[in-house]
Amino acid sequence: MALFDGRLLAAVLVGSAAAAPLASDTCRYGNCEHSPDQASFLQHARDMTKSESASTFDIHNPPIRQAASLPGLASTHPYEYFSGFLNGGTPPSGRGTMYFHYICAMAPNWRSMPLTIWYNGGPGAPSTFGLFQEFGPYILSSDSFRTEGYRTHKIPTPIYNEWTWVNVTSICEIDSPPPVGASYCTEGNGTKGSTGGPSGDAYSCGPWTDKTTAAANHRAHISLLNDAFPEFEASQQPVSLLGESYGGVYVPLFANAWIDDPIKGPNGTLINFHGFAVGDPFWACIPMAGKAIDWCANLTNVGFLRWPNALPGPYWDMEFFHGHSQMSEALYRDIMATCSMDELKGVTMPVSETCMELVSTRAGEEIGSYNAYNLFEACVSDTYPNGTVKVLDGLSKPSPGSGDTGLGAPCLGSAMGKWFDLGVTKAALGIPSNNNFISLDNAIGMTYTADAPFVGFVYEKAIKAGKRVLVYEGDTDASGLSTAPIEDIVVPFFGNGSGVWTPAGRLGSASKPLGLQMTRPWRPFGVLPAGRKVLGGYTIEWEDGQVRFASIRGAGHMVPVYRPAAAFTLFQAFQNGTSPPTLPPSMAVR
Repeated sequence: MALFDGRLLAAVLVGSAAAAPLASDTCRYGNCEHSPDQASFLQHARDMTKSESASTFDIHNPPIRQAASLPGLASTHPYEYFSGFLNGGTPPSGRGTMYFHYICAMAPNWRSMPLTIWYNGGPGAPSTFGLFQEFGPYILSSDSFRTEGYRTHKIPTPIYNEWTWVNVTSICEIDSPPPVGASYCTEGNGTKGSTGGPSGDAYSCGPWTDKTTAAANHRAHISLLNDAFPEFEASQQPVSLLGESYGGVYVPLFANAWIDDPIKGPNGTLINFHGFAVGDPFWACIPMAGKAIDWCANLTNVGFLRWPNALPGPYWDMEFFHGHSQMSEALYRDIMATCSMDELKGVTMPVSETCMELVSTRAGEEIGSYNAYNLFEACVSDTYPNGTVKVLDGLSKPSPGSGDTGLGAPCLGSAMGKWFDLGVTKAALGIPSNNNFISLDNAIGMTYTADAPFVGFVYEKAIKAGKRVLVYEGDTDASGLSTAPIEDIVVPFFGNGSGVWTPAGRLGSASKPLGLQMTRPWRPFGVLPAGRKVLGGYTIEWEDGQVRFASIRGAGHMVPVYRPAAAFTLFQAFQNGTSPPTLPPSMAVR
C-alpha cells in the first residue's frame, strides 16, 4: 500500500548509462558540476568487494558516529556520509537496550548548514527509502543496474541526484522503531523468535505504540545531537523533522516531545528547533464517542476499494478516480444518486450493500488494477522468479524531463534491496553482517498498536511556538492521502471549520480549528531556478507563510521520485522561510 513506503517499486531496466558522476563543490538549483572517474570507480569497487570484515561488532557498545562510504562510488564528494547507533534506552520488551541506526548525508560545508531528521512511515518501513530513493545525493533505481560498475562487479551503482535536498540541508535518516532496518535490541523476548541483537526478528524489541515510538525517538534525538553531532549546539543551525506517510503521525508526535522537553546540547544550550514537514501524511482519527481510537482507518485496506482504508468512506476515492477519468460518467452518476453523502464520507458506517455494489464491485471492474503509490506508474518487475535481474539493453530510456515530469521518473526496482543485502554495503555503513534489515508494511509482521488521536493538537502547539509547518501532497497518490482529502482536513482545521466533517472525523471540541489567517489562497507555483515556465503545483499559506499546504502536480506518494525539481523548490522554501516562485495565471505552454 502507498502509506508506508516499505515496497520497492518494480521496473524494467532499459538502455545504458555511465557510472554515477562524482560531484564537485558547485551545486545550486540542482545544477552541479561533476566529472566521471571510471578508473577510480572500478578500483574502488574491487577494493570494497574484498573488504567485507569479520563479525567484530559489539552489540552492547556500537559505534555512535563513524565515516561511511557508498559501495559502487569512488567518492561522495562534496557530500560526507556518516552512520552510527543511538541509544534509545529500554525497549518495550523491558529487556536490554535498543539502538537506532542512522545514516546521515551531510551538505557541503555542513557545519554551517541546517540539519533535517527524516522518517519513512509503515509502521515498519526503514527510513533509508527516503535517503536512497527520494531526495539523497545518490539514488538507487533501475539505472543502478545499467552501469559499467554493476556489469563488472554486480554492485548496484548509486546514481547522482542533481535535485538532492542535501544541497539545502544535511539529512539524517533514522530507522524506527527498532528492530526496523538496521536498528536492533540487545535482548529478545518481545516474543515470537525471541532472539536479540541485529539478527533478531521483528518482534524482538516488544510491542510498539505511537506513543512509545515517540518517546523512544525523543531519546534518540537527544543522543543524535549530544553524542553524534554536538556541532549543532554551537552552530545554532536550524534542525527540522521531516517524514511522509505514517510519518504524518510519527513526526508531529516527535515534534510534540521536542516542544515539551526542549533538546539541549552537551553544554546546556538549546538546539535550534526549526519546525516540521510531512508529505502525503496520515493524520490519525478525531476522537469520537463510542468508537475506537483508530475508527476512521484500516490501513491494511489501502490500495483496495474497501473502507475504511486511509479514509473512512468511499467519497474521496470515487472523486479521485472519477477526476482522473478512471471510471465512466454513468457509474459516477449512479454512485452519487444511490449512495447517501453520509455513507460516502464515513459519517455512517459501514457502507450499505447497495452502495457497496457500486463503489467496490462495479468501480473495481471499471477502474481495473492500479498502483496505490502513483496512479500513472507503469513500472513492472525487474527480476525473474529465480532472483536474476533483467537488464534489457537497446530500449529507449524515458526522459526525466529535467526533474519536472511525473511520468518520466526512473523505476526504482530492486536496486536498493540488493545493495543493502551486500556484505560490502553493510561494512561500509557500519551495519553488522548478520543484520536482518527488517522492512515491513502496515505493521504486518510486528506488534504495533495505534494509540495516538488526531495530531492537530501538535500543529497548534508548534505554530504558537513560532515553528514552521509544511504539509505537502502528490496529486496522483492513489492511497487515499492525495491532495483533495488532505486539503479537506487542513483548510477547515487551520481555518474556522468548527463542525465540518473531514476524512479524519468531525472538527469540534476534540479538534478545535485553529483560526489561522489565510494570507495567500490557492495559487500555482513554479520551479527553480525562478523564471522557468514550469508548473510545480499549488500552495495555500497561513500566517504569512509560517504554515503552508502544497499540492505537487504529477507526483505520487513519494513526491521527490516523480517531481524532483518541484519537490526541491518547495523544500528549499520551507528551509529558507520563503515562498516558492509564482507563475502567472492561465499560463498555457505550447
